[in-house]
Amino acid sequence: MLMQIKSSFRLHNSYIYCNAMRIYNQTDKCLIAILFTALVLRLTAISFEMPYIYLNTDEDKVIVNALRMGADGSLNPKMFLYPSLYLYVALSEFLAYYFLGTITGTFHSAQDFAYSYFRDPTIFFVMVRVTSALLGTATVYVTFRLGKLILNRQVALVSACILSFCWLHVFYSHQAIVDVPATFFTSLAILFSLMFYRSPNLRYATLTGIMIGLATGTKYPAGAVVVSGFSACLLTSLPTAKRLQWIIYISILSLLTFVMTTPYCIIDFPTFLIFIKVIIFLHGGTDILMTHFLKTHGLSYYLFITIPNAIGWIPLLISFIGYLYLLTKHTHTAIITGSHVFLLMTVMGSSTLFYDRFILPIMPLIALFCGVGVVFIISQLLRIIHKTYIVLAIIIVFIPIVLTTLVGDIQLSQTDTRVIVKQWIEENIPTGAKIFSEAHGPQLHLNHEAAKAYLAVANESSGERGQGRTYKYILDHPEHPQSYYLLSRGSRDTPAPLDYYVNDGYRYFILVSTVFVPFMNDPFISPPHTLFYDSIKKRCRLIKEVDKQTFDKSQNAEDINNLLIRLFGRYGPRILVYELNTPS
Repeated sequence: MLMQIKSSFRLHNSYIYCNAMRIYNQTDKCLIAILFTALVLRLTAISFEMPYIYLNTDEDKVIVNALRMGADGSLNPKMFLYPSLYLYVALSEFLAYYFLGTITGTFHSAQDFAYSYFRDPTIFFVMVRVTSALLGTATVYVTFRLGKLILNRQVALVSACILSFCWLHVFYSHQAIVDVPATFFTSLAILFSLMFYRSPNLRYATLTGIMIGLATGTKYPAGAVVVSGFSACLLTSLPTAKRLQWIIYISILSLLTFVMTTPYCIIDFPTFLIFIKVIIFLHGGTDILMTHFLKTHGLSYYLFITIPNAIGWIPLLISFIGYLYLLTKHTHTAIITGSHVFLLMTVMGSSTLFYDRFILPIMPLIALFCGVGVVFIISQLLRIIHKTYIVLAIIIVFIPIVLTTLVGDIQLSQTDTRVIVKQWIEENIPTGAKIFSEAHGPQLHLNHEAAKAYLAVANESSGERGQGRTYKYILDHPEHPQSYYLLSRGSRDTPAPLDYYVNDGYRYFILVSTVFVPFMNDPFISPPHTLFYDSIKKRCRLIKEVDKQTFDKSQNAEDINNLLIRLFGRYGPRILVYELNTPS
């Protein structure tokens, strides 16, 4: 009996081993390597800038509004600059963190949990950033699936590899914003649209509609992917009446999914409508930096600056070749994929407000077209050139993409310029000093008097919500180290004359390159800005300057951190700290 059990056990183990080996052998090891690399690139320096929020204030909108919903005990975001899906994702993560903290004894009350954010918000940002990084990596896999569905494994691997190293996608995968999740759902919507085109059935139509709704529920412009779903319906071989039925079905399902992700667009329609009007105004208005500093149209900016910076000029040219190949050999597939690219580029390119991340949803398709182009060019060159030379040429072409991403991650790993300035100010400028700082400057700790002023403004505009709670926390905790400076934060708007600040007791002025560079380069953009900066130069003395190449000269030049800074720099703008000259 014992021998029979042992024999059965051996057979069972052998069966498990054989099945495991079969699964291992069937696994695409190249794909695993690409996905692992993509994940590492997106998780490296995931806590950059923390515990401060310098780079993208949209992160703050997601985090703070999710926390506010939890504090209010309501699912109404009361903020519709974005749809609500990603806010709910962040809220669910925070609730899980809260319940885990109560079980482990980290939090004894909801107030403890709230104050933990004010003390150090790092964990809150990192949680949502990791979600973005995971969805960014998942998008690389979806791109692989798209390439394999459209042509073959070679195209799929090249396309996935290009997107995994695309700095634009890697960079925003580091951030708790809606653009990378919207790109993920957009890519899935296109994948299921192609599946529906090849096999029109209820399953693929349902998945297409749901993904379009989820994309729109993450970011409004991502809804442009609906054109791919409609194209897939119209290009099938089904009768016209049946095509229209599928279009109606996908439209209704997309709309229902969007409403489920953003239910208060119906429940709180007046507020939703106000924000939609604000969005239309922002995209239809003018931005002084966009119109004067960049001196270009949005479409030109994306075509000649954003995309070339993301993947390089030669890969961009290859992507055009790849799309032309698809258009010639697989016309319907090219229309389904390309229609989304053209519509999103047209919509966002016609806006007067344009940022690189606005066209992030088309980057997987650009990588896909580039993959098609690479495989097509190689197949043609193999007839006349040895494959060794072709491989070398491809490596040389794509080295800049890899280096850009590696350098970018190294820069994010270094101490931000604004953190350096903040530390210097706290060591060299007396507490209680009145400081004027331009937008995107160092986040200095507030004096209680400044906190009262900010709280009054916050309460007047939104009640005791959002940022107002931060100031209230400072006032309720005098022992907290945030009671340092009287701070006036400037913006891109026209500054008051220097005498206005001087007469009000301000003695220190912080200028940030992201604000002052366009006005200093072109004094005719805004005369008030020119006058303000001229007055600063004449009446103040420069006491501190920090840029991305600043390193600690007190340390050994061979110190690894200083060596990295010398080679790659650090993240953050150039910052100038001025002190008002005292009369002799």
